[in-house]
Amino acid sequence: MDGLVYSLAALVGIAATALGGYGMVGGAGTVRLPWLVPLGGLELTLDPLGGFFLMLIGSAAVPASIYAMGAAPGERRDRFTYLAFVLSMCLVPLAANMMTFAITWELMSIASYFLVLHDRESKSSVYAGWVYAVMTHAGLACLLAGMLLLGAWTGSPRFEDWRAAAPALTGAARNGAFVLLALGFAGKAGVIPLHVWLPLAHPAAPSHVSALMSGVMIKLGVYGLVRVSLDWLGVGPPWWGVAILIAGAASAVIG
Repeated sequence: MDGLVYSLAALVGIAATALGGYGMVGGAGTVRLPWLVPLGGLELTLDPLGGFFLMLIGSAAVPASIYAMGAAPGERRDRFTYLAFVLSMCLVPLAANMMTFAITWELMSIASYFLVLHDRESKSSVYAGWVYAVMTHAGLACLLAGMLLLGAWTGSPRFEDWRAAAPALTGAARNGAFVLLALGFAGKAGVIPLHVWLPLAHPAAPSHVSALMSGVMIKLGVYGLVRVSLDWLGVGPPWWGVAILIAGAASAVIG
Protein backbone atom coordinates (compact mmCIF):
# COMPACT_ATOMS: atom_id res chain seq x y z
CA MET A 1 0.00 0.00 0.00
CA ASP A 2 2.84 2.41 0.81
CA GLY A 3 4.37 1.94 -2.61
CA LEU A 4 1.03 2.52 -4.34
CA VAL A 5 0.29 5.75 -2.49
CA TYR A 6 3.76 7.19 -3.03
CA SER A 7 3.62 6.12 -6.68
CA LEU A 8 0.37 8.07 -7.00
CA ALA A 9 2.06 11.07 -5.41
CA ALA A 10 4.92 10.79 -7.91
CA LEU A 11 2.42 10.59 -10.78
CA VAL A 12 0.71 13.70 -9.44
CA GLY A 13 4.10 15.40 -9.47
CA ILE A 14 4.76 14.36 -13.06
CA ALA A 15 1.33 15.61 -14.16
CA ALA A 16 1.83 18.87 -12.28
CA THR A 17 5.23 19.42 -13.91
CA ALA A 18 3.78 18.86 -17.37
CA LEU A 19 0.71 21.03 -16.73
CA GLY A 20 2.83 23.76 -15.19
CA GLY A 21 5.16 23.76 -18.18
CA TYR A 22 2.14 24.03 -20.47
CA GLY A 23 0.93 27.04 -18.50
CA MET A 24 4.34 28.71 -18.65
CA VAL A 25 4.40 28.65 -22.45
CA GLY A 26 1.01 30.32 -22.66
CA GLY A 27 -1.38 27.45 -22.20
CA ALA A 28 -4.51 28.42 -20.30
CA GLY A 29 -7.64 26.77 -19.09
CA THR A 30 -10.36 26.99 -16.46
CA VAL A 31 -12.39 24.34 -14.66
CA ARG A 32 -15.56 25.45 -12.85
CA LEU A 33 -17.72 23.24 -10.65
CA PRO A 34 -20.20 25.73 -9.12
CA TRP A 35 -22.19 23.02 -7.35
CA LEU A 36 -19.26 21.49 -5.46
CA VAL A 37 -18.65 24.11 -2.76
CA PRO A 38 -20.63 27.20 -1.66
CA LEU A 39 -19.71 30.85 -2.24
CA GLY A 40 -18.54 30.62 -5.82
CA GLY A 41 -17.96 26.91 -6.29
CA LEU A 42 -14.70 25.18 -7.14
CA GLU A 43 -12.77 27.12 -9.79
CA LEU A 44 -9.28 26.32 -11.05
CA THR A 45 -7.42 28.40 -13.64
CA LEU A 46 -4.04 27.84 -15.27
CA ASP A 47 -1.94 30.87 -16.19
CA PRO A 48 1.83 31.46 -16.59
CA LEU A 49 2.43 32.50 -12.97
CA GLY A 50 0.48 29.60 -11.54
CA GLY A 51 2.08 27.29 -14.08
CA PHE A 52 5.58 28.27 -12.97
CA PHE A 53 4.92 27.45 -9.33
CA LEU A 54 2.97 24.32 -10.25
CA MET A 55 5.98 23.09 -12.21
CA LEU A 56 8.25 23.78 -9.21
CA ILE A 57 5.97 21.79 -6.92
CA GLY A 58 5.69 18.88 -9.34
CA SER A 59 9.41 18.69 -10.02
CA ALA A 60 10.10 18.50 -6.27
CA ALA A 61 7.28 16.06 -5.49
CA VAL A 62 8.57 13.39 -7.88
CA PRO A 63 11.98 12.73 -6.26
CA ALA A 64 10.56 13.24 -2.75
CA SER A 65 7.87 10.62 -3.40
CA ILE A 66 10.36 8.16 -4.87
CA TYR A 67 12.63 8.65 -1.86
CA ALA A 68 9.68 8.05 0.49
CA MET A 69 9.17 4.56 -0.94
CA GLY A 70 12.44 3.48 0.65
CA ALA A 71 12.16 5.48 3.85
CA ALA A 72 11.98 3.88 7.29
CA PRO A 73 8.52 2.54 8.23
CA GLY A 74 8.09 5.22 10.88
CA GLU A 75 8.46 7.90 8.21
CA ARG A 76 5.98 6.23 5.84
CA ARG A 77 2.96 5.72 8.08
CA ASP A 78 1.30 9.03 7.16
CA ARG A 79 1.20 8.13 3.48
CA PHE A 80 -2.35 9.34 2.76
CA THR A 81 -1.66 12.61 4.56
CA TYR A 82 1.42 13.00 2.38
CA LEU A 83 -0.65 12.44 -0.77
CA ALA A 84 -3.16 15.06 0.40
CA PHE A 85 -0.26 17.43 1.06
CA VAL A 86 1.11 17.05 -2.46
CA LEU A 87 -2.34 17.38 -4.07
CA SER A 88 -3.27 20.48 -2.09
CA MET A 89 0.03 22.20 -2.88
CA CYS A 90 -0.59 21.57 -6.57
CA LEU A 91 -4.07 23.09 -6.36
CA VAL A 92 -3.11 26.29 -4.52
CA PRO A 93 -1.56 28.10 -7.54
CA LEU A 94 -4.55 27.03 -9.66
CA ALA A 95 -7.21 28.39 -7.28
CA ALA A 96 -9.27 31.08 -9.01
CA ASN A 97 -11.67 32.21 -6.31
CA MET A 98 -11.68 32.84 -2.59
CA MET A 99 -13.39 29.61 -1.49
CA THR A 100 -11.22 27.37 -3.66
CA PHE A 101 -8.10 29.07 -2.38
CA ALA A 102 -9.19 28.85 1.27
CA ILE A 103 -9.98 25.14 0.99
CA THR A 104 -6.76 24.17 -0.79
CA TRP A 105 -4.58 26.39 1.42
CA GLU A 106 -6.12 25.02 4.62
CA LEU A 107 -5.86 21.43 3.38
CA MET A 108 -2.17 22.03 2.70
CA SER A 109 -1.72 23.52 6.17
CA ILE A 110 -3.58 20.74 8.00
CA ALA A 111 -1.81 17.97 6.07
CA SER A 112 1.60 19.50 6.74
CA TYR A 113 0.71 19.92 10.43
CA PHE A 114 -0.01 16.21 10.84
CA LEU A 115 3.18 15.36 8.94
CA VAL A 116 5.21 17.56 11.29
CA LEU A 117 3.50 15.76 14.18
CA HIS A 118 4.26 12.29 12.83
CA ASP A 119 6.39 11.41 15.88
CA ARG A 120 3.69 11.98 18.48
CA GLU A 121 5.84 10.51 21.26
CA SER A 122 8.40 13.29 20.91
CA LYS A 123 7.82 16.43 22.97
CA SER A 124 9.84 18.48 20.50
CA SER A 125 7.63 17.30 17.61
CA VAL A 126 4.47 18.12 19.56
CA TYR A 127 5.82 21.58 20.39
CA ALA A 128 6.90 22.15 16.78
CA GLY A 129 3.44 21.13 15.59
CA TRP A 130 1.77 23.47 18.08
CA VAL A 131 3.89 26.47 17.05
CA TYR A 132 3.34 25.67 13.38
CA ALA A 133 -0.43 25.36 13.85
CA VAL A 134 -0.63 28.71 15.65
CA MET A 135 1.46 30.56 13.08
CA THR A 136 -0.15 29.02 10.02
CA HIS A 137 -3.66 29.79 11.25
CA ALA A 138 -2.71 33.31 12.28
CA GLY A 139 -1.56 33.71 8.69
CA LEU A 140 -4.79 32.19 7.41
CA ALA A 141 -6.77 34.68 9.49
CA CYS A 142 -4.92 37.55 7.79
CA LEU A 143 -5.50 36.02 4.36
CA LEU A 144 -9.20 35.50 4.97
CA ALA A 145 -9.60 39.03 6.33
CA GLY A 146 -7.93 40.51 3.26
CA MET A 147 -9.90 38.31 0.87
CA LEU A 148 -13.22 39.01 2.57
CA LEU A 149 -12.55 42.74 2.33
CA LEU A 150 -11.73 42.45 -1.37
CA GLY A 151 -14.80 40.29 -1.92
CA ALA A 152 -17.00 42.84 -0.18
CA TRP A 153 -15.50 45.80 -2.02
CA THR A 154 -15.64 44.19 -5.46
CA GLY A 155 -18.86 42.23 -4.97
CA SER A 156 -17.26 38.99 -6.16
CA PRO A 157 -15.21 36.09 -4.74
CA ARG A 158 -13.43 35.57 -8.09
CA PHE A 159 -9.83 36.69 -8.49
CA GLU A 160 -10.47 37.71 -12.09
CA ASP A 161 -13.08 40.21 -10.89
CA TRP A 162 -10.69 41.55 -8.25
CA ARG A 163 -8.13 42.20 -10.96
CA ALA A 164 -10.65 44.11 -13.05
CA ALA A 165 -11.99 46.15 -10.13
CA ALA A 166 -8.64 46.94 -8.46
CA PRO A 167 -7.99 50.24 -10.32
CA ALA A 168 -11.31 51.61 -9.04
CA LEU A 169 -10.56 50.90 -5.37
CA THR A 170 -9.34 53.69 -3.13
CA GLY A 171 -5.70 53.79 -2.14
CA ALA A 172 -6.59 53.08 1.48
CA ALA A 173 -8.58 50.00 0.47
CA ARG A 174 -5.80 48.59 -1.69
CA ASN A 175 -3.16 49.31 0.94
CA GLY A 176 -5.23 47.71 3.70
CA ALA A 177 -5.85 44.59 1.64
CA PHE A 178 -2.18 44.42 0.68
CA VAL A 179 -0.99 44.58 4.30
CA LEU A 180 -3.34 41.80 5.43
CA LEU A 181 -2.59 39.53 2.48
CA ALA A 182 1.15 40.22 2.59
CA LEU A 183 1.28 39.32 6.29
CA GLY A 184 -0.54 36.05 5.63
CA PHE A 185 1.70 35.04 2.76
CA ALA A 186 4.90 36.26 4.45
CA GLY A 187 4.19 33.97 7.39
CA LYS A 188 4.03 30.96 5.10
CA ALA A 189 7.19 32.10 3.31
CA GLY A 190 9.08 32.24 6.60
CA VAL A 191 9.84 35.95 6.38
CA ILE A 192 11.39 37.53 9.47
CA PRO A 193 9.94 37.96 12.10
CA LEU A 194 7.18 35.50 11.15
CA HIS A 195 9.62 32.64 10.68
CA VAL A 196 9.61 31.25 14.24
CA TRP A 197 7.79 28.07 13.16
CA LEU A 198 10.22 27.19 10.39
CA PRO A 199 13.33 25.96 12.29
CA LEU A 200 11.06 23.91 14.56
CA ALA A 201 8.71 22.33 12.04
CA HIS A 202 11.06 21.36 9.24
CA PRO A 203 13.44 19.16 11.30
CA ALA A 204 10.45 17.51 13.02
CA ALA A 205 8.93 16.32 9.74
CA PRO A 206 10.09 13.17 7.89
CA SER A 207 12.93 13.80 5.44
CA HIS A 208 10.82 13.71 2.26
CA VAL A 209 8.21 16.00 3.84
CA SER A 210 10.84 18.42 5.11
CA ALA A 211 12.27 18.59 1.59
CA LEU A 212 8.89 19.62 0.19
CA MET A 213 8.14 22.05 3.01
CA SER A 214 11.47 23.86 2.67
CA GLY A 215 11.73 23.41 -1.08
CA VAL A 216 8.29 24.34 -2.36
CA MET A 217 5.65 24.88 0.34
CA ILE A 218 7.24 28.07 1.60
CA LYS A 219 7.58 29.18 -2.03
CA LEU A 220 3.79 29.30 -2.15
CA GLY A 221 4.11 32.22 0.24
CA VAL A 222 6.28 33.91 -2.38
CA TYR A 223 3.68 32.97 -5.00
CA GLY A 224 1.03 34.72 -2.93
CA LEU A 225 3.09 37.88 -2.53
CA VAL A 226 3.63 38.08 -6.28
CA ARG A 227 -0.01 37.29 -7.01
CA VAL A 228 -1.25 39.98 -4.63
CA SER A 229 1.10 42.78 -5.59
CA LEU A 230 1.07 42.29 -9.36
CA ASP A 231 -2.27 40.64 -10.10
CA TRP A 232 -5.16 40.78 -7.63
CA LEU A 233 -4.51 44.40 -6.62
CA GLY A 234 -2.86 45.54 -9.83
CA VAL A 235 0.48 47.33 -9.77
CA GLY A 236 0.73 49.03 -6.41
CA PRO A 237 2.62 52.04 -5.05
CA PRO A 238 6.42 51.84 -4.71
CA TRP A 239 6.31 51.20 -0.96
CA TRP A 240 4.80 47.75 -1.55
CA GLY A 241 7.90 46.66 -3.40
CA VAL A 242 10.23 48.39 -0.94
CA ALA A 243 8.57 46.64 2.01
CA ILE A 244 8.84 43.23 0.35
CA LEU A 245 12.46 43.91 -0.66
CA ILE A 246 13.48 44.92 2.87
CA ALA A 247 11.71 41.92 4.43
CA GLY A 248 13.29 39.56 1.91
CA ALA A 249 16.77 41.01 2.37
CA ALA A 250 16.50 40.82 6.16
CA SER A 251 15.34 37.21 5.95
CA ALA A 252 18.20 36.32 3.62
CA VAL A 253 20.86 37.90 5.83
CA ILE A 254 19.53 37.22 9.34
CA GLY A 255 17.12 34.30 8.92
